[in-house]
Amino acid sequence: MATGVDELSAHAKVAKMSLYAHFGSKDNLATEYVVDAERGFEAWFDHQLAQGPSEPKARLLHAFDVLGAWVDRAEFRGCRFINAALQLNAPSHPAFLAAVAQKTAMRARLEELAHAAGLRKPKVVARELALLMDGALVAAAMERSPAPAVAARSAALKLVEASSGPQ
Repeated sequence: MATGVDELSAHAKVAKMSLYAHFGSKDNLATEYVVDAERGFEAWFDHQLAQGPSEPKARLLHAFDVLGAWVDRAEFRGCRFINAALQLNAPSHPAFLAAVAQKTAMRARLEELAHAAGLRKPKVVARELALLMDGALVAAAMERSPAPAVAARSAALKLVEASSGPQ
């Protein structure tokens, strides 16, 4: 992790000893950050998804509208979970595992939506949709634009249409 404890304590406006007293280590702090971000993101995402259409295919595609709203926020600096996993680059680190768990949970959510929409091979479709989302997140962070989310939604629509029909 590139950010040092001195920088963290200065940014948080607390003494280093306070950070260590509450979290025990920088690794524990990183893990708690990812877990807390996961809780907050999932609650926000679920709320946004619930505000959309109820028809299953439209609801699945609305997930990409929600993604577009997320990347269009002024404070968006990329996906926290992708960023954490890439910065840690340690598959056994608890924060890395928490980031992976968030991505796994999103794929499961997409699989449920694909199943409800009656798509063929919902598990495969969910993995493909998750890749579209993750690619859009990375590109949106690099371009500082919601355009990749719009393009991902367009690709998702094609994928959903191609996966529709008799099982």
